[in-house]
Amino acid sequence: MSDYIIRMIPSDPYLKIPEQTLESAKDLLARKIVCDRIQIRSSEYPSFIDCGSNLHSISCPNCGSKIDLSWWGKEMDKAYNNSFDSLEVCLPCCKKESSLNDLKYDFPCGFACSVVEVLNPSGEITEGLQEQIREIIGSPIRMIYAHI
Repeated sequence: MSDYIIRMIPSDPYLKIPEQTLESAKDLLARKIVCDRIQIRSSEYPSFIDCGSNLHSISCPNCGSKIDLSWWGKEMDKAYNNSFDSLEVCLPCCKKESSLNDLKYDFPCGFACSVVEVLNPSGEITEGLQEQIREIIGSPIRMIYAHI
């Protein structure tokens, strides 16, 4: 049986949200939704926050061309070897500069130093609740819907 995880990350991959602020977001979610578990994670450097088996394709944010997964894997390896200190890449299709974070992942993925994860929620996290989370953490957020 697979698990369904909703991951909320700041739009800025380098934003480090204080532990107490993440705990406040976790407490709000615990009061508002039914789920198996809510956890928070923080790290010094960004990590790739994926959508698990939901990932179908990756496209260029500029020209819309499909990104070859072997190119993406090599760029991810380079970025990983530098602790994701830089996410900047030159896209193979249009030769424009972009960020690994800004590629068009289908389903959405991203990079983050701070993550709030909800395991197997009984329903969706409403736009109103997302707005409350944005207010708590003081940042726009990206919603990552993962099946693992």
